[in-house]
Amino acid sequence: MLLLTAYLLFSSTVRADAASQMEQAQLGDANAQVNVGTLYYQGLGVTQSYTEAVKWFELAANQGNAQGQFNLGNMYSQGQGVLQDYSAAVKWFQLSADQGVAEAQRNLGIMFQYGLSVHQDYVLALKWFQLAASQGDAFGQSLLGTLYQYGLGVPQDYIEAGKWFRLAATQGDAYGQSLLGALYYQGQGVPQDYIETLKWSQLAAAQGNSNAQALLGTLYHQGQGIPQNDSLAVKWYQLAAAQGQAEAQFNLGTLYQNGQGIAKDAALGLMWIDLAAAQGEDHALKDRDTYAKTMSAEQIAAAQELTKACLAVSYKNCATISIKKVTKPEVIIQATKQSAPAPVPALIAIHKDKTLIDTALLIALSLLVFYILTYGLIGKNKTTATKIARWYGGMGAGLSIISQTMINSPLWSKAWLIEQLLWSTAFFTLGYGLCIIKWHLYDKKRKKPEPPPFRNANYEQTYRAQSAPTNPYQEKASPAQAFNDKLNALRSNALLCLQLLNLPANASPSQIKWAFKQKMSACHPDKVSNLADKLKQVAEEESKLLNVAYQTLKKYGYLNK
Repeated sequence: MLLLTAYLLFSSTVRADAASQMEQAQLGDANAQVNVGTLYYQGLGVTQSYTEAVKWFELAANQGNAQGQFNLGNMYSQGQGVLQDYSAAVKWFQLSADQGVAEAQRNLGIMFQYGLSVHQDYVLALKWFQLAASQGDAFGQSLLGTLYQYGLGVPQDYIEAGKWFRLAATQGDAYGQSLLGALYYQGQGVPQDYIETLKWSQLAAAQGNSNAQALLGTLYHQGQGIPQNDSLAVKWYQLAAAQGQAEAQFNLGTLYQNGQGIAKDAALGLMWIDLAAAQGEDHALKDRDTYAKTMSAEQIAAAQELTKACLAVSYKNCATISIKKVTKPEVIIQATKQSAPAPVPALIAIHKDKTLIDTALLIALSLLVFYILTYGLIGKNKTTATKIARWYGGMGAGLSIISQTMINSPLWSKAWLIEQLLWSTAFFTLGYGLCIIKWHLYDKKRKKPEPPPFRNANYEQTYRAQSAPTNPYQEKASPAQAFNDKLNALRSNALLCLQLLNLPANASPSQIKWAFKQKMSACHPDKVSNLADKLKQVAEEESKLLNVAYQTLKKYGYLNK
């Protein structure tokens, strides 16, 4: 109940904050527009939507708000809520960076470092990384260190690289911690020190950095700075390999082949080596055939099947994939009648026939009913009355399930279920009625919106800290979410549809139809049927995007000129 109460208080506070910010944003307050966009980005108090987030960030950015410009640049760089457009990302990063936003300066440096829609220029990348790093941006400090490490736009200097990596690492930046650990491992710019390598690699690996996880695996496998332990080496190699780290994949495959730290499995070993070789890992390319020569044709075929299955799930859970197929139905052994075992006395008797297990089930069921009534069965939130009524119904259902059954009703009986349904309905009806009365007596008579309950620096600082992710290359939306965002963006913007068809804004109907036909022909089932499942899925998604674009252009009259 304490957890339920805390959840209710937190949720209602977030919803109240969202309503207050929405009110201010609609009046044109740029900071409030950034906050509302952030709420939509994270799904706090509102239904999560990248498309809505882009809308509010753009309103703030067009007013010159530096944070809004930076967030909008992030959305374009990641393709969230809009089609990915590095040119637009550079534009908004530049405007924000010129106003001194460290994260924008750092991201602009990334664009120049990798030549994303701009001419690759390490000197300009150095400039923007230095500006971000001088403001204490940890990731910017790490990136600046890499330029010194590899001599990009500046003379190679491991000592200077180590200085910036350390500054970033001490702020908790996983990238900087990983790079600093690697310097200690190689003895570049600092004395070779496996203990320091272990220290910084552990900190980075705990945050999910794959390079640090791979290096930890090597330390345990080689016994460098720590007692040799192949079981722990396997653990860290698996974590890194699941993120696509090629060196870890090869090392893990070798441990499987040799049965070190894990049960020997030649097929799984060759699978990991194959995956590493596919990424161009030198040792995997060199040793793959050597391992294959020691295996039977069946093992090699199994490894190939495993590799396909692993690629299909993007390396996730690859160590547990099995290609064994059931060739005949399992035999179900009929149960024989046995005497019932003696009842185990309850550890703590709640009342009568209620036990600790019953109580746990009651709490779980009440939370489930609360969740269903709040988010599932009643549909989308369309009115304030319905929202609050759902809260009443869910809260009442949860309370009734616990209170009524603790009095006298036998658990899980038909009468008990009917009783809970009646109590839930009663609470829901009561809540809905109270909300309707409140709306008629009070809300309907309001002439103007009330001022927000607060607006201060602490509030803005809190929500700025929760702003959209600042690194466009580390946090990616899921493929399904990204694809749905593309569909939503196309349905609401004809210019994006033309852009998808590679056409100018003044394209004629005949040009649109021709471009649509040409692009659709490449996705035709007859032409992609011979491709791998992954490529067929991409073609089907492209076909769906093109169809949505064509219908959107038709809706907006582009085909009736």
